[in-house]
Amino acid sequence: MPGEIVIAAQILAGSGTVGWLADKLLGPSVDALGERLRVFASERLTKISQRTEELAGDKPVGSLLPGFAYIAIQKASFSEDDDEITSMWAHLILDAACDYRSKHALYVDILAQMGSNEARELARFMAPIFTSDDAPTFGSNVKSSIRNQVDECVSSGNLATMDLGTANIQFDRLLALDFAIPAYIVTASLPYRGADKSVLCWLNKGDGCLVEHDVLIRQQLLEKFDFDTRQSLPAANIEMLLATPLGLDFFATCTKLSK
Repeated sequence: MPGEIVIAAQILAGSGTVGWLADKLLGPSVDALGERLRVFASERLTKISQRTEELAGDKPVGSLLPGFAYIAIQKASFSEDDDEITSMWAHLILDAACDYRSKHALYVDILAQMGSNEARELARFMAPIFTSDDAPTFGSNVKSSIRNQVDECVSSGNLATMDLGTANIQFDRLLALDFAIPAYIVTASLPYRGADKSVLCWLNKGDGCLVEHDVLIRQQLLEKFDFDTRQSLPAANIEMLLATPLGLDFFATCTKLSK
């Protein structure tokens, strides 16, 4: 990989069509790019290696499969220099050394595309379920169960005649729902009647999805879905984030938080 970087840098420097890129963005000496990247890669791998050794302790550790070791070391070496990311790489590599399965290769690709912001947001989302007394469970009716729970919360009031005060109370109840699996409401819209009781208005609340959520959704660690809580209109519209089984296992593997 470093050799390929040096060759690419030399081609870039001699192309003549991207002089500004070479001079301004890559520095006055583009030939040094390969060496700089080698230094960074070496420092990252040193940190990851030290952290892996700390986690391993005295437990017996096997050897990584050559193919997996190649892609893991290559991608880990250019990961973001962040303590949490470093620990996730260490946990992943150690887990693969102890009991390699094909999922580890997938998790390398996922972790290679994850920055510190995404890692912290994933931890904020996932960690509570692993530190609570209730084990996470997934069944075929997860969304149906969530739908029923949300519907029970909002249907205690008549949406067709709800006033603003009642709508706000219902909203507070809705956003305070505690789900049995990693999931939470990011946005919601509740209909209510205006002061003259003839105009239907909508009350919108929620923090919305973050850019980090979109990254985690693309990696299939989280899933976003929305639904109307009732078939008849007007109905409350709920948008939620839900952890996927892949997301739960990835987080458990890369943090070793488990039941």
